Amino acid sequence: MMSLAQTLLMQLPSMSSSSVPLRGVSVTSRTTGKTSSPSSLSRALAGKKVALFGCGDADSYPDSFCEALAKIHEGLAGTGCSFIGAYEPEGYSYDATETEQDGKLIGLCIDEANQSDLTDERIEKWVALLQSQF
Repeated sequence: MMSLAQTLLMQLPSMSSSSVPLRGVSVTSRTTGKTSSPSSLSRALAGKKVALFGCGDADSYPDSFCEALAKIHEGLAGTGCSFIGAYEPEGYSYDATETEQDGKLIGLCIDEANQSDLTDERIEKWVALLQSQF
């Protein structure tokens, strides 16, 4: 089983597609307290498993729901990390989103504004999925 030190969970808000998601990103080790600069992000994430989750409002932004996940995914794709936590987009009310790739959402998308009654179930299913991918 992989240790938590080899995983990274990233929570992201909704954002417009014009935002630059990785500007100033750094990674700080929980064990050493050492911070990696953006230029050494690839070394810091190489071989790590990354799971993304975020919040959005599918009714107000049906064509860009939770797209911050897609922007971060795109920015981290060349770092040598692997992504876990992609799942079926059942029960969501968005029209289109870059966060859906190959028929799956690339991370957990929470819509507290419109579907708060589904949040607990979605989190439980996603956590179980993550556990199976370690």
